[in-house]
Amino acid sequence: MRHKISNFPVTESDRELTLPATARWLDASGVEHLEAVTPKLLDDELYLAQQLRTGNRYKQLRNYHGLYFFSQTGRHVWHESLLEATALKWLDMHEEVTAIAAQPFELAFTNGLRHTPDYIFMHADNRQTVVDVKPTKFIEGEKFRLQAAQTRAVCEKVGWGYQVFGSVPKQVEANLSWVAAFKHFGYFPGLEATHRLLTGLSNPIPLIEAVRALGLPHTPTARAGLYNLIWIGQVAVDLAAPINNSTLVRKGPNAHA
Repeated sequence: MRHKISNFPVTESDRELTLPATARWLDASGVEHLEAVTPKLLDDELYLAQQLRTGNRYKQLRNYHGLYFFSQTGRHVWHESLLEATALKWLDMHEEVTAIAAQPFELAFTNGLRHTPDYIFMHADNRQTVVDVKPTKFIEGEKFRLQAAQTRAVCEKVGWGYQVFGSVPKQVEANLSWVAAFKHFGYFPGLEATHRLLTGLSNPIPLIEAVRALGLPHTPTARAGLYNLIWIGQVAVDLAAPINNSTLVRKGPNAHA
């Protein structure tokens, strides 16, 4: 799966077209700022910035605007398309995020071009990453290649990470949406049941056996609890394959037992 792409090399020509550059944003209080692109931007908390722009709305609009509830921050995050909504779900499930902002700032490059990245987020270890979301079929075009290279040049100057999130296989998208339905902490099966499952999970087991291993009295509740554990990374499954009773469940990246 090449939905998360980071390898947009920056040539010296790209840097000459990009730098010096400026960034414009609205802080959490709504005050507008315009500053040169330097490492100082790391201290300006752009991951708390207000949304700088919104997409146009018109009849027969093909993109779906909306709000995604980001479970790690307890806040809604705006998205301009279903692919952006999928990207938010992926980040919410797979990254440790303490803050995230949509359409957070506008970059103005030396060659006169401008670009507003889709997201910037703060990792739990205080790293900051800028994200652009683009259907994979458009990623290879020269226009986007230059935009991505210029954005990466800015990120390298500041000290931000940079990722481009491309199209996701339909099965991954379906599984991600299904598991996300159980992200609410109310589905958590409890520490004792989680420990019981993880203690016996030395090797992958079928999903239905993992449901039973939780030791809860009602199978529907246990199944929902298992999906919650998948969401929070205590256990893991292959999101690229259909999820059913035979799906193998293994310890996840956040397993504590």
